[in-house]
Amino acid sequence: MSFFKKQDSDDRLSLFLRLVVYLSASLAGLATVFIVGYILLKGIPFLRPELFSWTYNSENVSMLPALLNTILMAILALLIALPIGIGASVYLTEYAKSGNPLVTVVRLATETLSGIPSVIYGLFGALFFVKFLNLGLSIVAGAATLSIMILPLIMRTTEEALLSVEDGYREGSFAIGAGKLRTIFQVVLPSALPGIFSGVVLAFPYIVWEIWKFISPALMPNEKKNSIFYINAIWILFMTGVLTGYFLILPFAINFGLLFKVSDNIVQLFDLSDYTTLFLQVTMGMGVVFLFPIAVYILTSIGILTPKFLRTYRRHAIVLIMVVAAIITPADVLSMMAAALPLVLLYEISVVMSNIIYKKMQKKST
Repeated sequence: MSFFKKQDSDDRLSLFLRLVVYLSASLAGLATVFIVGYILLKGIPFLRPELFSWTYNSENVSMLPALLNTILMAILALLIALPIGIGASVYLTEYAKSGNPLVTVVRLATETLSGIPSVIYGLFGALFFVKFLNLGLSIVAGAATLSIMILPLIMRTTEEALLSVEDGYREGSFAIGAGKLRTIFQVVLPSALPGIFSGVVLAFPYIVWEIWKFISPALMPNEKKNSIFYINAIWILFMTGVLTGYFLILPFAINFGLLFKVSDNIVQLFDLSDYTTLFLQVTMGMGVVFLFPIAVYILTSIGILTPKFLRTYRRHAIVLIMVVAAIITPADVLSMMAAALPLVLLYEISVVMSNIIYKKMQKKST
């Protein structure tokens, strides 16, 4: 009897914990939906075609130059920080001996950097990159400063990803005669690539947010309202695309690769590099493609695109979407359709958005 009572209590505890997990996930999802909805409701009424003019003045307060500079600075910061962060993490996990005082100093410095306010980074960048190195008020100086800001995040995520790789992979590589460097680049890094990629994905919104925090004190009230909407729209769409690729398309793609057979005599072999390539191809591809509404909004605002053009070439666009879906997914119909349907929906949303912007431009011109 005591055994059955203990089993019943364990079942009730398991049910309670499961309900707590589901409740927590539901609350987190509702909070995300509320934040996104609040941003859209507060930001959409302020959308005007003048906000995407190529030239900035005090009348149109165009956000297009600042938007393009933000994206360019974020990409440059990632290009600077990624090699340094990944290289430092590889040294800390693969080469440095346990108990090495240098490892303790580097990790302490990394944790300290993650807690420094952004204004201190800006002051350091102004003194070192702008004044000492004579880079001036340039994008390169800003990107170098931002690369220092995101370096702790990339190093922590990369180090945790490398530590999560089982030692059996390293031992197996050494057993067949591979050297240390070959093992790192051929075995360890491909296995840790999804974790490293998650660090890059997490760092991109952080870069955009830090850029906005740094420049927001110099913005006018109207510019602040508009910039909040556009900055949040960029990272929300990018993250939505990445999550769609990871949770919706990637499972179909993996199942297709495992179940597809040309012949019973031919056995398909998959390794870690195949998985990481597929992972990056699907998630990054969907993340970039989900930024399509932003591109349509900008092109419509500056007069390059019209809703009539988008409606006329809708069939051509659907064919192009199918081609893009075939590129970012493996050669099966199910995963291609799973990628194509969200893209078609994004295209229809972009047509409606372009029509609204075009009508506003027509009213203003008359």
